[in-house]
Amino acid sequence: MDEKELESLRKTMTAEFPDEFQFNNRMKEKVKNEIRKDNEMNPKKKFILGPAFSVVFVIGALALFIFIGGQELGFIGENNASDSEMFTYEPTEEIGEINKEFKIPTKFPFEVTDSFASTPPTQNQKGNRYTIDFVSSNGQQLTLKVTSNEVIYTDGLEREEVTSGDFTGQYVVNEQNVQILSWEDNNIHYSLGYMSENQESSLPKEDLIEVAKSAK
Repeated sequence: MDEKELESLRKTMTAEFPDEFQFNNRMKEKVKNEIRKDNEMNPKKKFILGPAFSVVFVIGALALFIFIGGQELGFIGENNASDSEMFTYEPTEEIGEINKEFKIPTKFPFEVTDSFASTPPTQNQKGNRYTIDFVSSNGQQLTLKVTSNEVIYTDGLEREEVTSGDFTGQYVVNEQNVQILSWEDNNIHYSLGYMSENQESSLPKEDLIEVAKSAK
């Protein structure tokens, strides 16, 4: 019982015993009873607060574990960025001309040793479209397809929506095991496909996203 509670008790007893201003036996007995009540309630309070504090501690520890684990796995604070080494690409004169109309990736997960562009037939097409191949010396290849025309998928494949920062795209692996990332930018449709001479080789999805984000 603290001083405030004791003072309150004294006032209560004064009201109950207006003619008595000193502690007599009845007063002492009432104080003892109040102290017993207080002591009986304290263990209950501790019993209730104990588990509550334990639960809060466990939740806090779990949240910290998830946060640290998320950072280690790259889910928190990293925007799922790729850990692969990225190589800077300098457009050739031919691709530089295309770059005036469309954005071209400037970072690749391999060193580009050759790049060349082609223009598919444009029958019944209103806008321009290009296919640009970026190849490495060890048989890796990224193919970029760009068009200002509307693109409608007819392959029946289910595409996964992927995001990284402000970037949003669609990812799929087709029947030929080509990894494809597609996205829209200023009403221009971009499609980036990865393939390799080594059929068992694959590119982390995050690498494709980093290539797409480097386009400018």
